[in-house]
Amino acid sequence: MDYRKTLFVGLVASLAGATAQAGYFDGKHQLLCTAQQIFQCDMADACQAVAPEDVGGQGQYLINFKTKTVTSGNPESALKTTIENQEIVDNTLFIQGIEDGSTTRRDGAGWSMSINSPDGVMVLSVAAGDVSFTALGACTPYDD
Repeated sequence: MDYRKTLFVGLVASLAGATAQAGYFDGKHQLLCTAQQIFQCDMADACQAVAPEDVGGQGQYLINFKTKTVTSGNPESALKTTIENQEIVDNTLFIQGIEDGSTTRRDGAGWSMSINSPDGVMVLSVAAGDVSFTALGACTPYDD
């Protein structure tokens, strides 16, 4: 077996072991999600890997299902968005929302996040007028 495949399988197994609490990915418990890879895509540059610092430090997200909000794990960020839609399909929790950041600029964006159960693997997609972002990572239960 190729060493990269072995490393990947080991990483997935460790994530699954750390988060394999099926009840936590039901849309009722708070979660902390961390992006391990982020990509920015646009027509001019195609898709490029970027660091959280390149996109406003947005690499961690706190999800509170009681208040229906997603906030940044970065205490210096003002990111706060509302969960507009929430549904579980095939053991995957999907949450979605739309934001209009500023009323004076054309900066609206729609976002969608999927969180697999029981392993907590997360995919976040954000689509705006001429750019999209995709973050890949994992979520864990979060008790504050």
